Amino acid sequence: MNQEIADYRREINVLKSELFEAALQNEMAEANARLFQDAADRAIHRASDIENKLTLQIDILSALIKVGDLKTASLMVADWEAAQ
Repeated sequence: MNQEIADYRREINVLKSELFEAALQNEMAEANARLFQDAADRAIHRASDIENKLTLQIDILSALIKVGDLKTASLMVADWEAAQ
């Protein structure tokens, strides 16, 4: 009987240890998921900023062409090409 109780206690301790390890792995996975989500959010925000900047530059270029300021428009295009 005492041996059975000791065996059950050892099994309980093993199961507690496995449960603790699983909980730690779960916390680490959740923390990693939050880090990846934050990185993805920053990348989306950065892409949106770049898109807004490009849209503004294209709008300015279009306006310059419409008013006939081809010299300034050409300089803008040259600056874009130089930045590539």
